[in-house]
Amino acid sequence: MTTRLRVLLSGGGTGGHVYPALTVVAAAQAAGRDLDFRYVGTSNGLERAIVGATPLVFDSIDAGAFRGRSPIAALSSLDHNLRGAVQAFRLIRHYRPDVILATGGFVCVPVVLAARALGVPTVVYLPDLRPGWAIRFLARFATAVAVSFEDVVPYVSASRVVVTGYPVRAELGSWSLTVARESLRIPADEPIVLVLGGS
Repeated sequence: MTTRLRVLLSGGGTGGHVYPALTVVAAAQAAGRDLDFRYVGTSNGLERAIVGATPLVFDSIDAGAFRGRSPIAALSSLDHNLRGAVQAFRLIRHYRPDVILATGGFVCVPVVLAARALGVPTVVYLPDLRPGWAIRFLARFATAVAVSFEDVVPYVSASRVVVTGYPVRAELGSWSLTVARESLRIPADEPIVLVLGGS
């Protein structure tokens, strides 16, 4: 009898850190892979609501950002991250994941550091053209770093960098112009202006 491969996912702060992880879950399920996924984020981040709408088990830990914070706020973040590292350490020892996928955001810091201390392989995924502070810091502790574009490789200090592309949700490919207009209640003869932006 084989045991299911256990995968711990972590990422938060923006949808750009959460949806790639959920897309990996959906792709694995569509391929018939029998994997056990679990998600760890913060209790007050938007990842809780997004993951809460899925069947995945969600665990919350403490974490805090450092960049752009005042010295007092940075000390508070340090305290949150230290507590988060202890919580992540306990969670990893209890869940015993075979691998961890961290997709970005400050919540990944205590998770990846705890995983490194426990010898759990970790893949850090960078969806952006330039790595954020958390990913730049964690890349040196990861078993591998996955990036969306070849141009990103020079910005990552890691022993193993793999260009994987960006995981796109399958439902986005099934939309048509007609379905999009109906969903957004835009008449067929009305012009549309598309505005794109991001961090």
